[in-house]
Amino acid sequence: MGDAPVSPSKPSAVLDRTKQLISAATSGVLAVTDWIGGQLHISSKWASRAGFLVLWGFGMTFIQVDEYALALLSWGLSAIVLFSKAVHWKGINGRPRATTALRIVFMVAAISFMPLSVKWTQAKRGDKPWTALKAYRPVRQRDVERRLPEQLTTKDTLEATGQQSDIRFIGGYNVNLPALQVLTIPNKFDLRWLFEEYDFSQYFRPMIDTMITANGKENKLESAIFIDVPGRSQFVGFYLPSDVDLYAVCKRLPDAAPLLVAHFASGHEFLGYGIFDKSQTRFKDLASTGRVYVYYEGFLSLPEAGDLTTLFEGKHLGLVLRGDEWLRTRIASKAQMTVHKEHTEKPQTTALAAFDGWLAGLRNQPSMSDVFQNDFPNTMKLTDGAMSVQWKDTGRTTYIKRQLYLDFPANSKFVGFYVPTSDPLDPSRTAEICLKLVQSDAVQRALDEMPRNTQILAGLAQPTTIQDLTFSGRVLIYHDDFLSVTQQADIIRAFGAKHYAVGFFGPNDFGKVLGSWDRLHGAKAATQ
Repeated sequence: MGDAPVSPSKPSAVLDRTKQLISAATSGVLAVTDWIGGQLHISSKWASRAGFLVLWGFGMTFIQVDEYALALLSWGLSAIVLFSKAVHWKGINGRPRATTALRIVFMVAAISFMPLSVKWTQAKRGDKPWTALKAYRPVRQRDVERRLPEQLTTKDTLEATGQQSDIRFIGGYNVNLPALQVLTIPNKFDLRWLFEEYDFSQYFRPMIDTMITANGKENKLESAIFIDVPGRSQFVGFYLPSDVDLYAVCKRLPDAAPLLVAHFASGHEFLGYGIFDKSQTRFKDLASTGRVYVYYEGFLSLPEAGDLTTLFEGKHLGLVLRGDEWLRTRIASKAQMTVHKEHTEKPQTTALAAFDGWLAGLRNQPSMSDVFQNDFPNTMKLTDGAMSVQWKDTGRTTYIKRQLYLDFPANSKFVGFYVPTSDPLDPSRTAEICLKLVQSDAVQRALDEMPRNTQILAGLAQPTTIQDLTFSGRVLIYHDDFLSVTQQADIIRAFGAKHYAVGFFGPNDFGKVLGSWDRLHGAKAATQ
């Protein structure tokens, strides 16, 4: 007698088991929708039939309140309901083939719905957390003490908020806003005034008193963070008065610089709104260029200055010393400006605003190209027209200007593009060009290609080349055509995927420039 053959499981049995599992899962899901229907006084029969739409609606609601995990869960449950209904659907009477075809369509739609939901949710979420809900935790006295600098005593707590026992920041920050007009230079000024008011007057400047212990002595000095919102970067500076132990304190500044940034970030919110930024620029979004300016009273020998430079370089920082020689240079500049003013027949009476410096010299109304080339007057620029887009449908070519901004004092660089009108009747081409800039990696190409034909060496305490500058991630787009909010959002997301922060300068912003030009030349005509 031979062994009885083992018969494999019948396909129908496997299918029945699958149906049972799906039915059980669906029953649980529909029980929830039935309960919700009862709470809303809706027929349970209707709620069961509309289970897919109910759960899909919940997902859309969760998306609006940044609850992406709950939205994805709702859509997953709705996919299960749709799949189950496809499996258990009785079909069309007398139409078995049509029933089978429609059943397969519904099942494929249910299966496809889930990965599409995941992809769309991730696109909406971006960098946000999966949930906006936070677990409740009672406030403890220890937590309060960590937020109050005057109560900090332990080394760990001090370092957590950007302080050390021998480097302390005292009191609050005094913030100087960017100067919208050319500052008037007083007849007499000193290094402290240059540090606090004049130098880098185009930047936000939070300043705070600082105590540094060196050689057993406490030394009081001033610290500042220079915040360049348009350039999306930040660097720091210190003013050392004559009564400090100069060389010993300078040797502690490589440690004080990052502590200053950490201290400001730990207790202060900074939100910048520039002409180019259609969204907020936070302090943590700014690139640190590593530049450190030290304004000092007193004397440092050349060997001491050399040793300090080497010390800073070891911490990946660039030191710029500004002492008595820098003050004499500024005094000489003031004298030259005074002589020029005395020989001017008709003195300028209109205060110069952000664009006015170069607008005043234009006889004709400026174009968007003029703004692109003359904007950021305090920053060196490399410009070319090496990029173009040829349209297959019209045969026309749109030439795009690109610009590399070189801010040697701030040790930063960023990139800009000017996109002229391609077709006045089809402004969508401008948005298409902007997306092509991302696809062709035009930003990195500009960073790599443009410095090749221009060799620049700046002498700021140590030689600095274009390659030494820190790319801040800022990308500026000047455009003649209007871009809708949705077009700008798509462009921002595309650049953001490559960790670039894009800003726009369009027709609305250009209108303000024309207004400034009219005001300036109207004032000039009135004085003639």
